[in-house]
Amino acid sequence: MNKYVALLLSLVFWLPGCGGGDMSPICEALNKCAAAPSNCEDTFDALVLPGGCEEAVIEADCEDHHLETPSYMDLCFPPCGADSAVCTGDIITACFQGRTSTTRCPGVCKLVDKTYTGVCSNEYQGQPSPDGQDVCWCE
Repeated sequence: MNKYVALLLSLVFWLPGCGGGDMSPICEALNKCAAAPSNCEDTFDALVLPGGCEEAVIEADCEDHHLETPSYMDLCFPPCGADSAVCTGDIITACFQGRTSTTRCPGVCKLVDKTYTGVCSNEYQGQPSPDGQDVCWCE
């Protein structure tokens, strides 16, 4: 697994306690280059990708997919400062290891074989999140 895929999975799974569009075109492009995670469609389905990201991933060549920092990394996961996470409804935007990802909570929970509680916040049923940041609460 290349560092890009590892970072992507880290961004998705970092959200403690943890429906989108058809991500098969992205996964097909990554699969052709042996750069896709085994649960590619579920992983990308959980993400809310910025405009132009999907096209950039699909159009990249295999060499690009295997770079430590593919050409589309800043477009798909913009640089950010300190680690943080903020919920807006059922969507959480996190800054982790200098990269921003926006994720749908139901998709995050599905990736870890759990069900989304419907709560994205720094507290659930009186229990605070481990670091005080917002999280997708899954059961």
